Amino acid sequence: MSIKAVVFDLGGVCVASPLHAINAYEKEHGLPHNYLNFMIAKWKSPSPMNRLEMGAIEAVDANFYKLFGEHLSDPEGYEAYLKQFPETKRTKAPVVDGETLFTRMLDATSTPNEPLIAYIRQLKATGKYKVWALTNNFPITTKTDGMLHPLFDGIVGSVQVKLRKPDPRIYQLLLQRLDLPANQVVFLDDIGANLKAAKKEGIRTIQVDFRTTPKAIEQLDAMLGENLKAKL
Repeated sequence: MSIKAVVFDLGGVCVASPLHAINAYEKEHGLPHNYLNFMIAKWKSPSPMNRLEMGAIEAVDANFYKLFGEHLSDPEGYEAYLKQFPETKRTKAPVVDGETLFTRMLDATSTPNEPLIAYIRQLKATGKYKVWALTNNFPITTKTDGMLHPLFDGIVGSVQVKLRKPDPRIYQLLLQRLDLPANQVVFLDDIGANLKAAKKEGIRTIQVDFRTTPKAIEQLDAMLGENLKAKL
């Protein structure tokens, strides 16, 4: 069955990923590899970051920075990380500045993926597809919102719907809003777990990040039966 809707993630796809800032912070401060991602995604879930994405924490303020920093600096979390990654050399439990890290994460997402954005404009100009975004977002306005939001016919944001990827319910809600069966929808994201969850709902998927954008555009063109890349 032909594709009727193309859905894009934002951070890591249409703009640079906050993961770049997380990796840079780890290197600069001598933190173990993937420690911060472990603490954000695995330790005492939902973490302050996850709660922010779902609107349970309503503001990015001093209170959030404190919660975020304390969570990432939890010695018990560090011990849990060491158990999962026993090859890691033990050091003193990390102390993370929540405000500095989060600010840098936001700054990282201010860099647009220009080739993909140009493609989205071409895609929308055909008038043949619903062009939407599905994103784990924050309760703030970012530097790129004014540029990104007009690209899409609709946006499902985690803060607004109180759900975040990869919860199956957010994909089900997306399909309801698109009013389409899953096999007529393709979703582009940079994170494997998010794509895996979409596939379980029957949605077609393409993995993409800044490095693989040309390949992803070719894949999407082929899936749609288009040659929009030739117009870029």
